[in-house]
Amino acid sequence: MQFVTTEEAARRLGVSTRRVVDMLMSKQLAGQKVHRSWLVSEAAVSERERLQYGDGRPLKAATARAVVGALSAGTALPARQRAIVQHRGVEQLTAVLARSTRVERFATRNPELAAEHLHFTGANALERIVTHANDALVGPARQLHGYPKGLPYEELIDHAMLVRDDENARVVLYRFEDDIFPWDTTPTALVAVDAARSDISRVHAVGLEALERMRNQWLATHTP
Repeated sequence: MQFVTTEEAARRLGVSTRRVVDMLMSKQLAGQKVHRSWLVSEAAVSERERLQYGDGRPLKAATARAVVGALSAGTALPARQRAIVQHRGVEQLTAVLARSTRVERFATRNPELAAEHLHFTGANALERIVTHANDALVGPARQLHGYPKGLPYEELIDHAMLVRDDENARVVLYRFEDDIFPWDTTPTALVAVDAARSDISRVHAVGLEALERMRNQWLATHTP
């Protein structure tokens, strides 16, 4: 796993070192404490850089799930949640929804053990969010991306013999802050958000395009 100092992370993210430490302690950033100092996961900093669209605290998990569900199904939202969709462009909306989930990367010799217990998302579910089949052809996914299915988070880690490792990750696990995933299949808006946070340019673009399409369709129906 590659690390950067809190000072370097602060410079790249445009925040104070105190803010970086706060994010580490609240697990908004992945890192490792060595004696009295922190080292920050370089992959986590890079991902955060890609989500730097606007300020503000992350949405509560329940709020994020409500917005994701509404965008996916085209259903209505209460006024406060409706404003989240109306007053943000697609990049800001992606960022605020992505910040409601945690992402950790793992190495493993047996990724198939994890595959059977994942609700796939991001690069592993692009075919669900494109309008033309060829748009999903970005080559085989280098990693498995998904939310735990049928096993609690920590049990899945043990079952699939996962070892936290940003640099050699084969499995990328996602979860809401409260560990609740109420769907039988990953909603399409959530697949789009998770794709848009990818460091693979084509996957990133597919995610943004899909979420913008869902947002525009939703606004056309639900804007007075």
